[in-house]
Amino acid sequence: MKNSFKDNLIEFLGLNPNYNGTIISSDNAEPYFNYLKKHYCEKCGGLLEKKDESTIEKNPTSYATTEFGLIGTFKIVRYYFYCSPCDRKFTAKELKEIEIKAKKDKKRKLKEANSGNTGDGSMCD
Repeated sequence: MKNSFKDNLIEFLGLNPNYNGTIISSDNAEPYFNYLKKHYCEKCGGLLEKKDESTIEKNPTSYATTEFGLIGTFKIVRYYFYCSPCDRKFTAKELKEIEIKAKKDKKRKLKEANSGNTGDGSMCD
């Protein structure tokens, strides 16, 4: 039996005929942060890997672009950062919050060190 044009097109494009489309979910859509910047685990200091996990959802409501939502079955791809030594996952949003907090702490410590305050009540010369 000969394949139809639609079947040949689906095969050529590498599409899955079992769902209507793919939605790439990102809680932080900054390309530099997601793809170019290196990220490290706050616990062990190991380099984080970027991974993805996908699920198939029917009529996903959290990605609705109209009042009726999306109709059909969609592949939802979610990216996360993974630390293999600690076996921990971080979303981009969580990782960004951790990095902002660490940066603020570093600035605060640097400011304290430069202010001449040794912490024991005496002043440095």
